[in-house]
Amino acid sequence: MSTTTLMDAYDYGLPESSIAQAPIEPRTAARLLVGPGVVAGTPPADATVGNLPGLLRPGDVLVVNDSRVLPARLSLVKATGGRAEVLLIEPCGRSDGGTDEWEAMVRPGRRVPVGTELFEPDGSGPVVVVGEEIDPDPEGAGTRRVRLVDPSVVTRVGTMPLPPYIAHDLADPERYQTVYSADRGLADRSAAAPTAGLHFTPELLAAFEAAGARLARVDLAIGLDTFRPVTTSTAEEHVIHTERYTVPEETVAVCATAGRVVAVGTTAVRALESAAATGALTGRTDLYIHGSYGFRVVDVLVTNFHLPRSSLLLLVEAFCGPVWRDLYATALAEVEASDGAARTGRVLTPRGSYRTPAFMPVGTRGAVKSLDAADLEALGAEVVLANTYHLMLRPGAPTVAALGGLHRFTGWNGHTLTDSGGFQVHSLRPKVDNEGVTFASVYDGAATRLTPETAVEIQGLLGADIQMVLDVCASLPATPDVLRVAVDRTADWAARARAHHDRVEDRPEGQALFGIVQGGTDVALRVESAERTVALDFDGYGIGGLSVGEPRHELLEALAVTVPVLPVDRPRYLMGVGDPVGMLEAIALGVDQFDCVAPTRAARHGSMWTSSGRLNLRNAANAADDGPIDAACPCTTCARWSRGYLRHLQSMGAPTAWRLCSIHNLTYVLGLMDEARAAIASGTVSELVGRTRDLWDR
Repeated sequence: MSTTTLMDAYDYGLPESSIAQAPIEPRTAARLLVGPGVVAGTPPADATVGNLPGLLRPGDVLVVNDSRVLPARLSLVKATGGRAEVLLIEPCGRSDGGTDEWEAMVRPGRRVPVGTELFEPDGSGPVVVVGEEIDPDPEGAGTRRVRLVDPSVVTRVGTMPLPPYIAHDLADPERYQTVYSADRGLADRSAAAPTAGLHFTPELLAAFEAAGARLARVDLAIGLDTFRPVTTSTAEEHVIHTERYTVPEETVAVCATAGRVVAVGTTAVRALESAAATGALTGRTDLYIHGSYGFRVVDVLVTNFHLPRSSLLLLVEAFCGPVWRDLYATALAEVEASDGAARTGRVLTPRGSYRTPAFMPVGTRGAVKSLDAADLEALGAEVVLANTYHLMLRPGAPTVAALGGLHRFTGWNGHTLTDSGGFQVHSLRPKVDNEGVTFASVYDGAATRLTPETAVEIQGLLGADIQMVLDVCASLPATPDVLRVAVDRTADWAARARAHHDRVEDRPEGQALFGIVQGGTDVALRVESAERTVALDFDGYGIGGLSVGEPRHELLEALAVTVPVLPVDRPRYLMGVGDPVGMLEAIALGVDQFDCVAPTRAARHGSMWTSSGRLNLRNAANAADDGPIDAACPCTTCARWSRGYLRHLQSMGAPTAWRLCSIHNLTYVLGLMDEARAAIASGTVSELVGRTRDLWDR
């Protein structure tokens, strides 16, 4: 029975920012995403290429494609002075006159007739003569036969044919060669690099051997089909060009006795599988691996990230199955560095991206008290939280929608997250049933109903970039029965919200929906709630019901069992936590973002957060102090106003004090996130946590 594989299923968003334009140094620092099954019983995990020896077993064989890249791109000129580019693909025999003949792409194709002589820009005699078409193309992108009158032109003016998504030539052309490449002459080279091996070094090869693994070689001359997307509507309609390959007998022998055959790159896979399928150790192959292909040789694949709608992506799916989607989503989660469980990176949204770890100032009713959008922009805030409960009552979600949604309504151009209002509702002791909650408005006492579905609809109208599901937040301490009901209702409501979110049209395109994990400080319930929430496949995950009066060690124990259950490719949001020590301890456990009113509420009461710890601005000792709140602080408040003046404003109850002090405290908290990101990148998170704990727990 024939199958049809629609290529639309292999399209995904690939931001330009995710494509490195220069090779990482050292080579082994490249990120390595370890898929399930490489280490028995383990889920996907982040590592680096330098960790690869530790993932191997004695008896494993790594098979590499040792083909060397031809500097195949020749920039030449016609006799008229017009420019022409020749991209050599592979030799196609020798002419009667003894000159080398190649299949090549010639630009500008249709304006270079048969017989055209091409010259080096500063040369005298012709070096290339253009011949007839070999593989015609109605768009002028076919291949031509060309004669190399002077083959040495390749080494003189040839440059590396980089993929089209790399904008600039490499400063060092050798960086586009693997360290194990073999030079067999110009006629036996590739038009592109076997890129998976570009991350290897001689030291890494030695580490493979020390781990008990052997290295074996194949040779597959890579053609330009590597860069060619699948343009047909189905995978079955696509055709790939043939390529030359050789599998040495010694490679066949070591693979036959290997514990596992680890293919480095898709070209090594195609060479091995071609030889196994045909019995021929050398020849040409058009092996097109997709669908339910049965692998005969390869057990483990080390490969690069592949482009949407590409034949190489189809090969990856044939090898590992649908899990490729989870792996690619993880890779695109923009984790830039990690230190233990702590990680720093970016969360991508249709609005753009924001850095993590991130702190979200709380604008409960659409504004952070005493500050405006311009203040927040100047502070460098990237995400602001608004409260669904308050906005649904005043001015009302339809009004906000009619005025352009939260961003236009508030004048804030950054990211916005709306909580579901569940925490505020449950603080009012509402009537809760399996369908939702009924509560009295804090403004006029009117009875109001909120369900998982209406929470989704209201947040759709508000128009935030991220909305949260309605959950049941149990007060602590709580009995096991109360926590059990909260976990079950939260899971049920999350499923309803997830389904309804897909149906709601009156919301921003691409608006994210985050689930929420509950369970109090009961570690078993926390794990259960996390597993049930993850099964619904949300865009991110909130961790709720903590920092509500429980001892710190209980909060950390609950976090420690929850975070590992949450997907590595989705943001993890600890709700309602904003104290410096608590945030850093959570970051060390793998949390990505936070919100809390504490920094601005403390500021309005004169409690200043500084690089030396807490400062009570209301103390009489500050009345005649001409110094800033914190000499190390870069904020505009510390640059201009003294403690004495700010204490005076506080004692007068002047709203100006709220604004100036809030600017300072938010500068401190957002700066702490900068410090956390830097510490993760440098591997010093534990030191930062220790210093901050010593400072604030005094």
